[in-house]
Amino acid sequence: VSIITQNIFLFNESLLENIRYARIDATDEEVFEASCLACLHEKASSLENQYHTVIGDKGHLLSGGERQRIGLARAFLKKPKILVMDEATSSLDPRTEKKVFENLDRMRREGRMASTLIFITHNMELAASADSIIDLQDKMTLVRYTDSDFE
Repeated sequence: VSIITQNIFLFNESLLENIRYARIDATDEEVFEASCLACLHEKASSLENQYHTVIGDKGHLLSGGERQRIGLARAFLKKPKILVMDEATSSLDPRTEKKVFENLDRMRREGRMASTLIFITHNMELAASADSIIDLQDKMTLVRYTDSDFE
């Protein structure tokens, strides 16, 4: 099980090591692949020392969306059977968020990643793409929706 929250913990280390934190034995190539799937590779390539750039304490050299993509890259690298995402893409632009979820879905269909994906979001368009939705209403009432409720 892996959990990605809205605010991930980052070390004052290189981008490479911050991603590799999810799987210490990962090769550089595996880290690069995970970075591509998380739509982070382009940013990494633009940095002065690319993946070897130290990102600063708590990743202060990166935007909120870039920090979230490190969390996503960690998940792609770890390839958990169950992935919980709590507002893990809230700082991504819609195009990047869509691409990340397409990559997650492809990896899942190929059997290379989470067979169960639980995401917590305020984005109803994103929620509508789920197989089922559990909506917490008035902090107490749970309402469950399935695909057929949206047809």
